[in-house]
Amino acid sequence: TVREIVPGERIVWGVPANGIEGVHVWTLEQSGSQVTVSTEESWSGAVVEAAAEELGQALHDSLTAWLAALKERAEQQG
Repeated sequence: TVREIVPGERIVWGVPANGIEGVHVWTLEQSGSQVTVSTEESWSGAVVEAAAEELGQALHDSLTAWLAALKERAEQQG
């Protein structure tokens, strides 16, 4: 579910999945011809509380992979 859109600046969405409530925030900041993308994500729910360390690492790995793929694609478009 999209919770907030500020075109060219910020996207916030959330979705429940497998007992986890996730909230995703992507922030875009343009400086000249470059755009810096920052992302934050939070997970909550009983599943998260039961396996916080493992899921925290999974979340970190997921965000790192998303940002790497975005960077690669942006650089290809040049």
